[in-house]
Amino acid sequence: MANELSLWAGLGPKPKTPLRTGYERPAPGNQYSAEERHAWSVEQVRLAAERRLTAQAAPPPTPAKRKSRAQTLRADTSGSSCFTSLQYSDETVVASFANPTIGDWSYDMSLKDAREWFSDDSLGGFFNDNIR
Repeated sequence: MANELSLWAGLGPKPKTPLRTGYERPAPGNQYSAEERHAWSVEQVRLAAERRLTAQAAPPPTPAKRKSRAQTLRADTSGSSCFTSLQYSDETVVASFANPTIGDWSYDMSLKDAREWFSDDSLGGFFNDNIR
């Protein structure tokens, strides 16, 4: 039954593909001798191995750091006689003084330290004890 469904069922044995005779290598390969083609092949293998070694030795490039999308952290300075504003952004606290030291001053600190300062009962006292 399987024979009856076969594509070749009525034809007998499957015909063989004739062997290729009279093959001529197309240009530009036919302009080089077998030794020259072999030398070129060996050189291509050497260059590929060199590229693989170079790729393994070089560390992958580090992606560029993107700018932080974090919001600016602001302290409530409404009850402070020392500061008019305190704000943290990008590892820096900018303090605007209200007393005789009027002006903006910046201090490098971590977010944890800034939160600790901003949550303290006395902003000026924390500044005098820990930052100054």
